[in-house]
Amino acid sequence: MSSKQKHEGSSSIVGTIYQFYIAIDKCFELLDGEKVIIEKYGDVTVSDKYQIEVKHSRRVQVCNLNL
Repeated sequence: MSSKQKHEGSSSIVGTIYQFYIAIDKCFELLDGEKVIIEKYGDVTVSDKYQIEVKHSRRVQVCNLNL
């Protein structure tokens, strides 16, 4: 007998993968001494410059900058 899962986790995993994609993309923009920090101050933070809250949906990909 098989039972149905109550929660589908694939959309959560897609959001996490998208968050890492944004973090890796920001690595290519770093200056000497800067760091990309994930999930400490927000979703993605670039040193003391800015924080990015990453949102992913199937229809629209939005990257909100909180400066």
